Amino acid sequence: MLLLPTSFIPPVARADDAKWTKIEKLYNTYCVQCHGIERNGTGINSKFMTVQPRDHTDPKEMGKIPDEEIIKAITYGGISVQKSILMPAWGKVLTQQEIYELKDYLRHVCNCGGESK
Repeated sequence: MLLLPTSFIPPVARADDAKWTKIEKLYNTYCVQCHGIERNGTGINSKFMTVQPRDHTDPKEMGKIPDEEIIKAITYGGISVQKSILMPAWGKVLTQQEIYELKDYLRHVCNCGGESK
């Protein structure tokens, strides 16, 4: 039997992919309406908003945001970080672990590293 190099995915890569897939489902459930399926701030609701949702794919801008601010925005809503009052507070909906995973996912999406503590 001949195995081609592309047919083998290391177990670590699969685990990592599974991790992002799980967190991506959270993002798609809670964030996509405003931040968009492309994660670039152009969700279906964005055209009705006076404060535009953040572009999570912008490494320059996302790289400037401390992890604490991302966690605060997810937990307490946009108003807690001087953004839109329309961004809900997810702190009573999501677990603390899910909030931290979403923060890590945003760092992954922007490919910006950021503070990532």
